[in-house]
Amino acid sequence: MITLLLHAFFSTGIAYLFSWMNGSLTTTIAVVSLLLGTWMARGRAKALIARAPGLRTFEIAHGESGTIEAIIAALVAYLCFRHFAWLFFYVDGRYMTLHQNNFGDLPLHINYIREIANGLSFPPVNPSFASEVLRYPFGP
Repeated sequence: MITLLLHAFFSTGIAYLFSWMNGSLTTTIAVVSLLLGTWMARGRAKALIARAPGLRTFEIAHGESGTIEAIIAALVAYLCFRHFAWLFFYVDGRYMTLHQNNFGDLPLHINYIREIANGLSFPPVNPSFASEVLRYPFGP
C-alpha cells in the first residue's frame, strides 16, 4: 500500500512538473512520469522498510485488529464502487448521473480532462475569465 501511495505521489508530481515545463501534457510525459514514479516509489518504499522493518506494506494484521482492518477495507472499497461506478454513465444515447449535485462541476471537469488529454496548453484556460488560467487554491 505504501508503494502505491508513493507511486501516485511521485508520478503525479513528475507529470505536473514536465507538463508545466513543456506547456502541455503528452503521452510521452504520461508514460515517462509513470515509469519514473514507479522507480522512485520502489526505492523510497525499500528505504522506509529498511528503516522500520516492522512496517506492514501489504499484509493485514493477524487477530482481532486484522479482522477489523479487513472489514473496514472491504467497506471502503464497496462504498467507493457505489459512489464512482454510477457517477457518470451512458444510457440510451445520453450521459447520465445519479445525483443532481454532479451536474454542477462534473461537466467542467470532464471538459478539462478531455482538453488536457488532447494536448491543451497546461495549465488550462479558465472558461469564466478568458485571459486567466485555471487556478485552484494551490499551484502556480
